[in-house]
Order: sequence, then C-alpha cells, then structure tokens
Amino acid sequence: TCNYDGIKKYKTIIGKNVFIGSDSQLVAPVTIEDDVMIAAGTTVTSGTITKGSLAISREKLRTVKDFYYKFFGKK
Repeated sequence: TCNYDGIKKYKTIIGKNVFIGSDSQLVAPVTIEDDVMIAAGTTVTSGTITKGSLAISREKLRTVKDFYYKFFGKK
C-alpha cells in the first residue's frame, strides 16, 4: 500500500478473501472489505470498497498522434 504522505503514515485495512490484481495501488487510508476483487492496474484512492465488490479504475486507451515528435521537437 501507499501509506506515507511525507509527514504522516495512514492505515489500509484489507479483509478476508481479497484478490488484488498486479500493479494495483491502495492509497491509504482505505478499507477493503471481505470478498473483494481489485482489477489489475487499479488505483484505490479513498474510502471503502464494500463486501463482494469489484474495484476497477482504468482510463480508456487512447493514442496521441505524433506526440513523440511534438514533445521532442523533431520529425
């Protein structure tokens, strides 16, 4: 979990039978109740994920045309 803001440490509570997918972040303080699935790549930033739920937070994939060239100023 991500539990330190540079000044204070916060607590993350994880219930029983919880599946946390790869590359997920739990930004404390959060509570994950029993029987929860957290999808891969999900960032949980606050509150409570209730019993029996699926938590998923991913943005839709988008492609920015020619971004590399604009960023580095070359083509």
